[in-house]
Amino acid sequence: MAALILALADCLEALERNSAGLEGCIAKYPDYQEELNALLRLAATLKRAPAEAQPRDGFLDDLRSRLMKESSAENDTRGGETE
Repeated sequence: MAALILALADCLEALERNSAGLEGCIAKYPDYQEELNALLRLAATLKRAPAEAQPRDGFLDDLRSRLMKESSAENDTRGGETE
């Protein structure tokens, strides 16, 4: 496991410095090609993701309303019992 972590760190650094491409980096570590491929692609996806995801306008209000309706319907089904 430690060798995989070192290989991943090396590849991430090389990709950050633009000194190696994804396939070239993976090829340096034939014993970990499958794992590195998945991890490096995930890292690239995460890097492109926005730093902070924000819900669309009205999402929280819609969610709160849906939860209240479901809670009310569940309470009605139980005959008004509370837990």
